[in-house]
Amino acid sequence: WEIEQAVQLTADGSRDLAEVRFATGAQVDLPKSAQADLALIRGRNLAAAGQFEAAVSVFSQGLAIAASAQRYPTASLAQLHVGLAKVRSDLAEQANGLGREGAVASARDALALDPSIGEAYAVLGISLAGLGQFDEARRQCDIAVRMRPTDPEVRWYLGRILDQQGRHDEAIEAIKRAIDLTPKDARLHKAIAAAYFNRGRAGGAGAAAALDTALKECDITLRLSSGDARVIMMSGQIIEEAFKQGAEVTVAGQRQAATMDLAMARYKAAIAADPKCIEAYDALARQQIKAGQGNEALVTVAALAAASDASASRLLAASLAGCAHWAVDDVSATISTLRPVAAELTDVDALLALGWASVAAENAIDAKAMADKLTGSSLSTAIEFRGWQLAIAGDPVGGERLLRQAAIQDPVLNGYRLGMALFFQGAPRWIEARPLLVSAKAITGRKSLFAAAPTQIVAALAAIEAQFSDSAKSAAGVAPAAPAPVVAPAPAVAPAVPAPEAVAAPSAPAAPATVVAPEAAPSVVEVLPEPARTAPAVEVQASPLTEVPVVEPLPVASPAAAPVAP
Repeated sequence: WEIEQAVQLTADGSRDLAEVRFATGAQVDLPKSAQADLALIRGRNLAAAGQFEAAVSVFSQGLAIAASAQRYPTASLAQLHVGLAKVRSDLAEQANGLGREGAVASARDALALDPSIGEAYAVLGISLAGLGQFDEARRQCDIAVRMRPTDPEVRWYLGRILDQQGRHDEAIEAIKRAIDLTPKDARLHKAIAAAYFNRGRAGGAGAAAALDTALKECDITLRLSSGDARVIMMSGQIIEEAFKQGAEVTVAGQRQAATMDLAMARYKAAIAADPKCIEAYDALARQQIKAGQGNEALVTVAALAAASDASASRLLAASLAGCAHWAVDDVSATISTLRPVAAELTDVDALLALGWASVAAENAIDAKAMADKLTGSSLSTAIEFRGWQLAIAGDPVGGERLLRQAAIQDPVLNGYRLGMALFFQGAPRWIEARPLLVSAKAITGRKSLFAAAPTQIVAALAAIEAQFSDSAKSAAGVAPAAPAPVVAPAPAVAPAVPAPEAVAAPSAPAAPATVVAPEAAPSVVEVLPEPARTAPAVEVQASPLTEVPVVEPLPVASPAAAPVAP
C-alpha cells in the first residue's frame, strides 16, 4: 500500500511526500527483483525533485540488488544505469564538472546492455561535451535525436551541448523546440536562459536584448520551480553583465538600468534559498570587494566558511578573505591570510592582493613569486603588477615594456608607473619621463602604497630639471649651481594608485657636484635625509636586495584557468 501511494504521489508531482512513502515501503521484505524495480522508480522521483546525491545512492543500491537477483531483466538493469548516468551528470553540472567521467561510464554501461535506449546516447553526449569532446558528444546526441525526435529531453541535451560549443543561436533554437513540446518544464527554461546569457556575454548586435530575454527566462523558471538557488544566482550574473554593458533589464515588469545593487540583491537571495550555494557567496563577496565594501565582504566570507568545509571552499574562502583585507588596505592581514595558501592559489585577484601587499611590505622575494605565478595571465591588472615589480626590482627596461603592454587606463597612474620606470633607466630616458611624471603629481591612493608617491615624483622631477639645467650651463660655459637630488627605485606600489617609498630632497651642499644618473634600477628606495639635514654632493646608491628582510620564497604554481560559464 505504501508503494502504491508513493507511485500515485509521484504522478501527482508531490515528490517529497512520495519519497516518505517510498522510504517506508523500502522497509518491506520484498523479492530482490522487486527491490531493484522499487529503486528505479524511487531514484527517478528523487532525480526529478533535484535530490541528485540521494538519487545516486538509491540507483547504486538498486544495481547492487539487481546483481544479486536471479535473472533480472536486462532492459531494467540498463534503465538503472541510465538513471545513474543522468544524476551523475546533473551533479557534475553543480560541481563545475567533477564526476563527469562517472556519468560517461554509466551511460556506456547502459548502452552495452541495451543499445536502443535513446536517452542514454543523449546523456553520454552531454557528459562528453563537459569533458571537451564536442565532436563525439554531438555524434552521440544526433543518434538520440534520430531515435527519439519528439523527446523534449533529448533536445534539451542537444541544446546544452551546442551552448557549450559556443553555438548559442543554434542552442536556443534546439531548446525552443523542446519548450514547444513541454512548455512547463523548468529545466528547459533554465537551459534557454543560460543560452541567452552566453549569447549576451559574447557581445555584438543583439547582446543587450539577449541578456534581457535571459533574465525573463530565469523569472519563468522560478515561477515553475521556486527556490532554485542557481537560477537566482544566474539572474544576478545576467544583471551584472548587463551593468557592464550599460544595458537595461526588465525587473518586475519594468524596464530599468541594470545596477550592481540589483545583482547583489539576487546573490543574497540565492544564498537565502540555499545556504550551501558556494557560487553565490563567491559572486557576492567579489562584488562587495569591488564596491569597496571590504568589511561586508569579510562577513560574507565568514558565512561561506561556515557553509562548507570542503577543501575547495576553504581555499576560496581564504582567497576572498585576503582580497577583502586588501580592499581595506590591511597589509598585515592580507599577507597572514594568503601566504599560508600561496602555493595553492590560482585566483588572479588573490595573487594580485598578496603581490601588492608584499610590495607594500617591501618583501621583494614574495612580490617576485606572485609576479611569476601571474605570468600566464592576460589581464591588464596582472601585466601592470608584473611590470612594476620588474621596474622596482632592477629591470626598469623590462618593466617599461610590460607597463606599456598593460595600457593602464588611469592617466595619472600610468604617468606615475611608466614615468618612474623611465626615470629608473637613467638620464638618457629622463626627457620622456618628465611629462609623464608631471601628469602624475596629483596622484593619490591607498596609504600603504601611495602615501609617499607625490614626494618621490617631486624629487625625481627636481633631479631631471637639475640635470637639464646643468647640461645647458655646461654648454654655455657656466658652472652648475648646485647638485640635484637623486631618486632611487622603491619596492612599494599597488594596483589602484601605487607608490614606492618616499624620497626627500636633501638641502643644498656646500659645493656643487654633477648629478650622476643611476646606471641600473636598484631594488629598494633609500629614503634621503630630512630637509633640515645636509648631505655631501655624491650619488646616492640604493640599498641592495639583501637589505630587504629575507622570507623563504614561495613555490610557483600555474595561473588560474578562465572562469567557467554558468
